[in-house]
Parts: sequence; structure tokens; C-alpha cells
Amino acid sequence: MKKIINMIALVVVLGSGQLVAQENQTSFTSAGYNYRPIAVQSALSADANVNVVANGIYAGRQVRELQSNKVGSISGVIVVKHDGTVTKAALDLPSGAKTTSVGGRFWLIEYPKTIELQQVSIDLMGVAGVERAEMEVLMQRKMAM
Repeated sequence: MKKIINMIALVVVLGSGQLVAQENQTSFTSAGYNYRPIAVQSALSADANVNVVANGIYAGRQVRELQSNKVGSISGVIVVKHDGTVTKAALDLPSGAKTTSVGGRFWLIEYPKTIELQQVSIDLMGVAGVERAEMEVLMQRKMAM
């Protein structure tokens, strides 16, 4: 019995060390606001998405706007502003990504939930002709009663 309890304790400690993200991760900018990922609270959360979002910025990850301290979440969309010369083929999009053209010089690219978006945003900025690539943040609103 003691061996089983020790094994469970080891699994919980090792698991929580891998799943709990630090809130001091690199901040990022979207629409002129600075955000920082919020630490994942529990390694044993009932939320199946916790395993995915703990070590990166994925769709659904909660973030905090640094100046106002308001909480929002990553939508899974990256807004790309380009100079008009960039083709979709140059973006090297993964399967499952959905692209919508807006106004000729903007694309909204929705990525699958398994794609880490901060690295994608950095990679898109390296494509010739891309002027901006920012993750879309949806801010939480309080409902009036």
C-alpha cells in the first residue's frame, strides 16, 4: 500500500512540474496591447486542454493584459498584415488551417488547437512581404444582470 501511495505521489509531482506554466513567460503584443500567459493552475485539471496549453500559447490559453490586468484568451487566429505580394503558398500553412482574406492586405488564419501560435507568429514575420502577424485575443466581458 505504501509503495502505491509513493508511486502516486511521484506521478503527481512529476506531472505537475511539466504542466504548470510560469506566468513570467515572454509577453507578446496584439493590437497594441501587451499580454502575458496566465499560469495553468492544476496539473490534474478536468480541462483536457490543460495538457496542450501548459507549455506554450495555444487556442484557449488564458492571457492577462499587462496594463489593465484584464483577462482574455487566445482565439486560435493569427491576423496577418502583408504588402500585397505574399501568396498563401509562401506561408507554409499546416493542414487544417483556414485562411480568410480581409480587405486585400489582411489574412485571418485560424490554426488547429494543437499548433503553438507564438512560434507560428514569429515564423510568419520572417516571410518576405509580411508586415505583421499577431495572435487574436478575445477579452472576457462581464455580463450585466
